[in-house]
Amino acid sequence: MKLVLVVIAAVITLALNPGAATAASLHGMLPQRQAADPPGAFQVLLTGFGPFMNYTTNPSQLVAEALHDQCAQFRADNVVKHDYAVCFRTMVLPVADNGSVAVASYLSKFTEATADRIPYDVIIHMGLEDAAKGLLFETIGFNQRANASTPGPIQPGGPTLLPTTVNLGHVRIPELYSLAERRLGRPLATDAALKVNPTRFSANDTTEAWSRDAGTFYCNETLYRTLYQLRSRNLCRSPAFALIPAMFVHLPELTVMSTDAASSLITELAGKLALPLAQGVCSVVA
Repeated sequence: MKLVLVVIAAVITLALNPGAATAASLHGMLPQRQAADPPGAFQVLLTGFGPFMNYTTNPSQLVAEALHDQCAQFRADNVVKHDYAVCFRTMVLPVADNGSVAVASYLSKFTEATADRIPYDVIIHMGLEDAAKGLLFETIGFNQRANASTPGPIQPGGPTLLPTTVNLGHVRIPELYSLAERRLGRPLATDAALKVNPTRFSANDTTEAWSRDAGTFYCNETLYRTLYQLRSRNLCRSPAFALIPAMFVHLPELTVMSTDAASSLITELAGKLALPLAQGVCSVVA
């Protein structure tokens, strides 16, 4: 079971304890674009979860805090003809019902006609995965509530499964590892993890990182709720004319990947998700 959910937002980090804030108050606190951002920078909404159960430290919270209000530049190449930037606005959500609905409730205020007013170009949810399973990129949300006291579907009458709105053709895991390693300046895996698997998180790593099961905890519920709002409301981002890309990433424990390594990986992922916008091409995801 995947135990933690984190949503990466592109504007600011809010540290919240479980149950400390209602969804409504979270909505009003969603981070916004900063005056110091590079002109035309794409905004990434990054949210993470705080501690929960026996986990006193949550890597997703640490990454959200590390990327708080940070921007990253991506250079022109044979694919993108001009430089572009992404800026992170991050939140740390409570591992509770109000955390899982925060971003989705905010998105519910918009319609297809007003989607261009949404201040975020990319949404990334992060959570914690145990060391045995490691890093996972989730591709599907399942319509099942996380709270055992209120069992049943997240969205009554909604689809059983909802796929990510990310064009996965733009995300090649080995390339992502290579770019993140270059940004970091050293291997992504810790020394301890490399002793177990010398190719861990490298371009030669054959470990399957794509996942079709985000678990049954708040990670899955947050992902499903966000995807439901994006798809049911047809919330698109011009000029790519695509649904706002949103996905969930389960981060491994700190014994496997450090905070700065995970931050480099998330930064490169955000750059890839913003790529269609930088290209200004149609990238419709059904």
